[in-house]
Amino acid sequence: MKVGSARVVDALFGGAVTAVAGAFLHESGRIRPTPFDILGSAYFPRMVAVGLFILGCILMARSALGVRTESTEISLLSGGDEAGGERRPLAAAVIFVLTACYAAALAWSPIGFIAPTAAFLAAAGFALTDRTRTAAIRCAAVGIVLACLLSLLFKTLLGVALP
Repeated sequence: MKVGSARVVDALFGGAVTAVAGAFLHESGRIRPTPFDILGSAYFPRMVAVGLFILGCILMARSALGVRTESTEISLLSGGDEAGGERRPLAAAVIFVLTACYAAALAWSPIGFIAPTAAFLAAAGFALTDRTRTAAIRCAAVGIVLACLLSLLFKTLLGVALP
């Protein structure tokens, strides 16, 4: 990938992340406050939105300064010559589809929170690995543990009992 096109991709991606963060921040204003939450029910979504906004701005600033993310190991969109670089756009698409499916699963109340969250974390982690059996086992274990920890965190710290 050429230097100019990598900078454009980085700037566009940073702009998209910033726009999504702005939408999240706007929508978090619609969350009703409850007297049972210590920090407020919109605290966590707002912090995620602010974090995404900052990261998107950093990515756009780096692109404007000529610093590319193509050579970093965490870039999903611009695959370099390193091993597995050709799979990165596919991994980005898979993560996007997994996120949409996760949101739909969370909206379906009979499932609850832990099972879709564990499945999403495991599948997203697996999509970013070398796709071996060992990686699948590790991703499944990490997904289950993190989903349970998130549920516990929401219940104890934020006072929100997730389904």
